[in-house]
Amino acid sequence: MATTLIDPASFPSVQDIESTFALKGEPILRNLKITQGYWALSTAMSAMVGRAHVSWCGFASWSSKTIGVSIREANMRQRGLLAITQSRLYQDTIQRIVNLLEAAGVVGIGPFDNVIAQALEDGIDSLKQGNADVYGEIGTLYSKLISALGNDVDFDLTRLAPVVAYLDGKPSEQGGQELLRQAAENYYRARFETSPGLKAQLVLLANARVGKHEQMRLQGCLEEFLGGALEQRIVEHAQQQCRGIAPLEIAVTPIARAAGKLAKEEWTKLLTDFALHLDFPGNETLHLRSDVPPPRGQPLYPAELRDLSNPDALAILGEFGADLPSALGTGATDWTSLVQRMRYILVLFRSRQLESILLSEAFSPPQQSDLAAGRMPTAPPPL
Repeated sequence: MATTLIDPASFPSVQDIESTFALKGEPILRNLKITQGYWALSTAMSAMVGRAHVSWCGFASWSSKTIGVSIREANMRQRGLLAITQSRLYQDTIQRIVNLLEAAGVVGIGPFDNVIAQALEDGIDSLKQGNADVYGEIGTLYSKLISALGNDVDFDLTRLAPVVAYLDGKPSEQGGQELLRQAAENYYRARFETSPGLKAQLVLLANARVGKHEQMRLQGCLEEFLGGALEQRIVEHAQQQCRGIAPLEIAVTPIARAAGKLAKEEWTKLLTDFALHLDFPGNETLHLRSDVPPPRGQPLYPAELRDLSNPDALAILGEFGADLPSALGTGATDWTSLVQRMRYILVLFRSRQLESILLSEAFSPPQQSDLAAGRMPTAPPPL
């Protein structure tokens, strides 16, 4: 059993998490505090379950940091607008719409650029808010669980019941929080499991259940971020320019739909370069459209997780085709697909659960001090 005493002041309280969530008017500071909060919760959970296991929050910390850097430094909306509007094929398609409208005597055609820019901005904002919503929900569970049970010396499931009583017991697929309830029990059991292999499988199962819950919650905002609204907004804008002329609208709509698809393709290409990756410490960058690579100089899975026996762990991995011995085919070519995302994520969790480098601090001590005081940190080092 783990014997490390966990200081409640070493990770965010529920009140701290609520305060961070409330920083809607300061999205950059909020993202940085979420990243730091995840790191602190990850460190505390590692102490709770023992043996430096990387829990879901450990992966979430680096994901949050990567997202923040991508959106903040790459100026995604402006880059996306330029990539779309400078595409020759997109330009030609939009020009066909303009020609049809002008031939029908429609003048004063509103710009499509503004529609695209707003769709991209809304998608980026949706991803930022989704990140905050997940932190508010899952971070709160971690904080409550570690605070109440993190230093227990005897296994007692009756102590877990009041901790998770606030969670909705309906299936997560129906908007409930059943997977989070189950994950909390898995983490608690892992604290007292003496077999390294069985302990590792309990942590993997907990991480998988939290990850599945998270990804279902993020489905809508990921679709919007990845251009789901672009096509429809371009079509609607083109139809508005038709001034209610039915034959003109019939002629314009399929061309506008083609323009919307082209816009989404250009945006996706850009995201592939700037956002669809994960930066880990040790200068490791994982490209999410490629298969999960093994940790440097090591086999894909650590010995404790090479041969699984926990039926629940096998079931959730099998649900998404992530129960195979290799990572072949794990690259997510369509990141809007829950199945493809989960296959990648579960193999990633299993391959790096015992990579202690993922427990590294996300920010320097001075930056952590600034964040604790509610200030924007200064750079260098980079944020």
